[in-house]
Amino acid sequence: MKLDIEHWKLGGLKYLISNFRFYFSHRHSPMFHCINYLILCFILFAATAGCGYRFAGTGGMPGGLTQINVAVFENRSSERGVEATFTNSLIYELTQRGGVTIVSADAADGRITGTIQSISTDTVSHEETYVTSERRVRVVLAVRLATAGGRTLWAADKIEGREVYAVAGSAHMTEQNKKAAIERLSENMAEAIYNRMSADF
Repeated sequence: MKLDIEHWKLGGLKYLISNFRFYFSHRHSPMFHCINYLILCFILFAATAGCGYRFAGTGGMPGGLTQINVAVFENRSSERGVEATFTNSLIYELTQRGGVTIVSADAADGRITGTIQSISTDTVSHEETYVTSERRVRVVLAVRLATAGGRTLWAADKIEGREVYAVAGSAHMTEQNKKAAIERLSENMAEAIYNRMSADF
């Protein structure tokens, strides 16, 4: 199949070169602009086919791993229980994308470990001088993918995400809004982690 593609690209290039004089003599016609567009498409196709480009998240797991164990994230923040939230979001993302099966550690050919390095909040906006209306939660993660033997295939530190949440009339409701924001953030960051981990150029 690869030889057929190379033959097609070579034949197309020879055709374009052999008809260059004709194209140039009609450079002011609408047909010339159409041909320019087709040539550009041909060049883009040849470039992407040649380097094997794939969109982020479609290249499969590094090392061809298919049996993955995801360890519960280590939580170094002051937020209790968020380790389960981030772990479950990443497991869900891997399951939804397909191509891998989540298994126990003794049955895995690869293992993902993660650390919640920090969770912090800051003020986004005020309704009045001393009344906060919105806050933003910031999460920093570190994630590592290794073989069953411990060899690192992919790792990233300082994976950062931010999400805004509303400050409600009571501390309890504000805390619930913060938890919901962290959950949304865990889903978005799980998608970003998968895309970066499986990107393959």
